[in-house]
Amino acid sequence: MRIDFMTEEALVKLRADLEDNLGHYVKNDQDYFYDVLDKMDGLLASSLTCPDFDLNMSAVAPENTDTDNVRRLYGAMRGLSPVVAADERLWTGLSHGYFWDYVQYRQHDAIASGDPKRVATSFFFTNGHRRSLFVHCLSRLWWAGYLTYDEKAKDPFALTDVVTQQAFASTIMLISSSNMTSNKDICLGVLTSIKKRQLMGEAIQRKHFVGPLRYLNNMGALTVLDMLSREEITEIVDQYLASDAFAQMKLG
Repeated sequence: MRIDFMTEEALVKLRADLEDNLGHYVKNDQDYFYDVLDKMDGLLASSLTCPDFDLNMSAVAPENTDTDNVRRLYGAMRGLSPVVAADERLWTGLSHGYFWDYVQYRQHDAIASGDPKRVATSFFFTNGHRRSLFVHCLSRLWWAGYLTYDEKAKDPFALTDVVTQQAFASTIMLISSSNMTSNKDICLGVLTSIKKRQLMGEAIQRKHFVGPLRYLNNMGALTVLDMLSREEITEIVDQYLASDAFAQMKLG
């Protein structure tokens, strides 16, 4: 599969013309956008390729496919660098091109609403660059894979469902908003500890992410967290999640 990028010119034009084109998004009229992009050479063929793959669109509730689709998309596109995967032109190009049907499926309610802001968020970056990486329905699949993929594990995606199973959009935003999770060992260490609780039958809630991240952030003033191993991070979070402080924690 060849990976196409949208040109900057096309991106600017489609963003500016969104309200004029709103009906074509709502009516699932991809041919219209192909015509627009073809006339302005709006899709740029890059030298980047990945194995052919499709995304799962089989569930009545689209969110139930998120775990599988992180595996599919990141598994196939893992060779991208974070710099390339942070380029809006990549995800906007794929949203209007190869994965148009997926965007229509995953964002069906938002697109069907006809609300320009919700439609725009489905196809473009509209929430600031960093936040949009984890809001855009395609981009967040790649970045969820990037944050949870453990190349040393028998199943490298074993930690993915900790993030995707419930409230994927808000959970991935929560994790991504912490500066600590830019260190992969810290991120995997935290998720490993939460996964243990999940396997014990504990219902994973928002506080399972908020609590450890706050705790580690407070520790950071006393400890250089980047010097700790993943196993040490996991042990620290294990102890915190078993503590009275966590049991009594309430989110405002």
